[in-house]
Amino acid sequence: MYAYYALNEYHLMPWEFAELPRRRKAALIGMIRARIDAEKQHKRQMASARGSKRGRRGK
Repeated sequence: MYAYYALNEYHLMPWEFAELPRRRKAALIGMIRARIDAEKQHKRQMASARGSKRGRRGK
């Protein structure tokens, strides 16, 4: 999963990701996790905002 995300977002080939030193790979994985968490939170906020707007229309 992380190699795929590194390829798409950071244009890092899978073998380059595999050959990274342990600390660099850990840092990259941490950044990817933070971004995924932020995207999930944003998606939840947008879904809840969309749901609250629907409730107002009915009143």
